[in-house]
Amino acid sequence: MPSGTPSVFDHHTHLRHDMAPALGRGAPPTDADRMRAVLTWMIAVLSNQIAQAPIAGLDARVALTLTGPGGGTWWIDEAGVLTPSDDKVAAHITAPR
Repeated sequence: MPSGTPSVFDHHTHLRHDMAPALGRGAPPTDADRMRAVLTWMIAVLSNQIAQAPIAGLDARVALTLTGPGGGTWWIDEAGVLTPSDDKVAAHITAPR
């Protein structure tokens, strides 16, 4: 993971959802590079959390696709986040980022 990813996540998230509203301002614009860094951090944290505390009942791979700038597809199973492959998944969830 790029070394600046956590700080990009923090700045991006807190500027848009904490600071701008508190100051009565609109959220600053974003772009694919920033969103990719935010999603990279979020997916890494999700994978770590699943590995430490497996999700009860998750017994098959699930594909998660987030559309929009910086989006992508990630595979998730009981061990955490995997690299997508040609194997089958039990469900494919697609959502806007």
